[in-house]
Amino acid sequence: MWPQMATKNALAKFRIESDLWMDFRSKCEDSGQPYSSVLREFCANYEPQKESERMLNDNKGNNQLGLGLHHASKSKLKIVRQKVGELYSGPGGIGLGAALAEVTTEDQCWITEPSWINDFDPDSCRTWEKNVLKFEREQKGFTGEVDIRVGDVRKFAYK
Repeated sequence: MWPQMATKNALAKFRIESDLWMDFRSKCEDSGQPYSSVLREFCANYEPQKESERMLNDNKGNNQLGLGLHHASKSKLKIVRQKVGELYSGPGGIGLGAALAEVTTEDQCWITEPSWINDFDPDSCRTWEKNVLKFEREQKGFTGEVDIRVGDVRKFAYK
């Protein structure tokens, strides 16, 4: 299981194996703590600029529930990038979905990066830039160029 929760600075994603998730929920219930509150507290205190794996600890560094809940670190994985082109991009709903999507295996993390977009409406293309491209740059560190083509797709020649 890969729960995702918004933190004060970013989106946190961490892995909890199914049997550990059930154990976590049981221990939360036994201690009288709703598991959603424990996860919310974990995410509120999560600091994404720290590269080390984090555990759900109390102030003394002890794991409150006796569980190892680790943040899924991509630093040890090979990143595999897939280029995405968007025809009729609109304001970027599909593009943002692609930007958020990832597949993680034991040793690889597959992500997408935008290559080109097209829409007939210039305002849609500007909105795509403010939505998707901004997310790609600020949240994923994308530094590449995106070919943004405004106009009738029948008049474009893509290589």
